[in-house]
Amino acid sequence: MVGQFHSFVSTIYNGWALFACFAYTFVVYIFALEKLVEKRMYRVIQVASAVCVATAAYLAVIGAYQAIDWVNPFAGKSDELANSVHNPKGWLIVALIVVWPYLLMVIGVVVGFIAQREFRGATRCLKGRAAQVRP
Repeated sequence: MVGQFHSFVSTIYNGWALFACFAYTFVVYIFALEKLVEKRMYRVIQVASAVCVATAAYLAVIGAYQAIDWVNPFAGKSDELANSVHNPKGWLIVALIVVWPYLLMVIGVVVGFIAQREFRGATRCLKGRAAQVRP
């Protein structure tokens, strides 16, 4: 089962697709959603949310794929790493690298949940508008 999952995901894995999905899910959707709700553009919210659910699912699947054979790149190098990273922000980047696949899975699940909730909310608003228009 894991072998089939691994072979399937290796066919859809692409670094640029991962970057695009991460950028859309984590940056574009979050900032655009606020403006779309403000302008009450419910159809556009539905489309943006559907795309976000798909990209969030991709992030979660790729995170699981990477976590299967994830090896900590800094394992056994704690002394060398402590001597080479002098900036506190550098430790943040090291921490992100260490937990990267798990971070992808968490972001995919959380933002996917938010997107499906917004999709359902926009659908309810559209149904409410349709009920108001009909006599």
